[in-house]
Amino acid sequence: MNNVQPLDFDKLSNEKIRILENVKEMVLSTSAKDRVTSRVVSCSCHGTKIYFLSWSHHTKCLQILENPYVAFCHETLQMEGIASIKGNPLDPENSIYADKYKCKQAKLFDTFTKFDGMVLIEVDIKLITSFPVTEKEYFLDRIDFDQKIAYRTHMRKA
Repeated sequence: MNNVQPLDFDKLSNEKIRILENVKEMVLSTSAKDRVTSRVVSCSCHGTKIYFLSWSHHTKCLQILENPYVAFCHETLQMEGIASIKGNPLDPENSIYADKYKCKQAKLFDTFTKFDGMVLIEVDIKLITSFPVTEKEYFLDRIDFDQKIAYRTHMRKA
């Protein structure tokens, strides 16, 4: 049986959020109608929110419209969240979201928002799973943002 140990939610979540603050690209996975797709997106992370741009007709947006549950990965971090298509990043009602993307991805924002059909997507992270590894032991850390709990599962080597 695996050993589960409670962790300090605030400490662990702040540690992972600090890592994400500097991330500018991640793999995004979306799914609909029994089809899962993944691709790298340029993003801007702010706390438990991730922002990225896409054309509204691209597969990721069409899948998000049908199923807003998405996943990201970056190195040993896996994130699950709920996506919301905010719409045109240049619309005044989206300025707060657009500013968050633009502050870390200014060049991409200025380049791609000139195209018709460009939309801004916000993802609210619900779960982060990470895999810290030492020479002697493997761990599986989970942070549940809805329940505000964090815990570590110690994985035994065979």
